[in-house]
Amino acid sequence: MRRLMLIAGCCLLTALVGAAQGTAAPGPPPKLNKKQLHPRTCGQGKLVINAQQKVVNDVDSGARGNFWAMDTYTRHFQVWQTGTGVYCAIVRYDGRFKTLAGPSPGGTATIPDGITGRFDGGYRMDFTAKLLAKPRRNTHGSIGTFDYRCDAAGNCPGSSYWVSLYFKSVTGDEFDWWGWIYRAGKNGTWLNEIEGTKGDIVARSKPGPPKK
Repeated sequence: MRRLMLIAGCCLLTALVGAAQGTAAPGPPPKLNKKQLHPRTCGQGKLVINAQQKVVNDVDSGARGNFWAMDTYTRHFQVWQTGTGVYCAIVRYDGRFKTLAGPSPGGTATIPDGITGRFDGGYRMDFTAKLLAKPRRNTHGSIGTFDYRCDAAGNCPGSSYWVSLYFKSVTGDEFDWWGWIYRAGKNGTWLNEIEGTKGDIVARSKPGPPKK
């Protein structure tokens, strides 16, 4: 899920990088720096949004810019007002993916359809905006399920940018930190973080039937 696509309202943001490609070198699996998503990283402020949405049929992109998986996940976003018109957001993801045939997410191999696994991570950003007098969704609790209706070519006619549900006149919504980690059991682990990518997901075992 690249940054450009997120601004347009699409996709999860996994290949924000134009960064170094992942490697499948042996060794301990990479780890996500989850401390970067702790509420204290936003400092002091008033919590104005604490909500979550379920997203289905999102498409995920890898280190080569290729679309390598379809995702289903819960996006949990918390927003603190830290000044007049100034906000800090921490957005966390927890979900599942299923691979699409083609280059692997880290770009070191070719993978088949059907490898499944879990991922988590997210991002933090500071921005300026005006909070809508009547937000388009609840500011607390679940806001329902969003079907992005993505295809393997990256077209997502049902996508939306969560910030636009609550704010207008948004500026500066660039990520201060971001990272996601994908785990596929014997098929490997891929970390895509602001500092770069590590590991990869490759076909070391035959894909099993999809989990219900």
